[in-house]
Amino acid sequence: MMAAASAVSCTADAWRTVREHAATAWPREACGLLIGHAMPEGWRIVRAAPAANRASDPAQAFELDPGARAAWQRRLREAGGAEAVIGHYHSHPGGAPRPSAADRARAEEEGLIWLIVAADTAGAGAAAAFFAEAAHTLRGVSFLPDAES
Repeated sequence: MMAAASAVSCTADAWRTVREHAATAWPREACGLLIGHAMPEGWRIVRAAPAANRASDPAQAFELDPGARAAWQRRLREAGGAEAVIGHYHSHPGGAPRPSAADRARAEEEGLIWLIVAADTAGAGAAAAFFAEAAHTLRGVSFLPDAES
């Protein structure tokens, strides 16, 4: 289990990947993994890895391809670095970047970062980060994406 997060920072490249994926998936929910590492104030996202949405109705829900997480965990372990799968992201097409009842019900694994991004016909919009501190409990944390250069 990961330590509690108070803030989540994100590289500009990772944030761009999340926004572009949310925009291109619209009107379906985009989803993917967040790769990063611990920092004194929380977590740092260094890479976003888009994954297939396996939900039966991807316009209303997301279900990450379970093989994607296993493959990334294996790849990161073999690389031997400090990076790990620290959470996942998904979009809310036409909705706000806050956990839905379905999101809370699915938040069973403690210690993961949940990044939710709003999306509509104009593309990706606001985002918010949450920390799964207990089963079905997502606590909002600061989300600090790096500025585009």
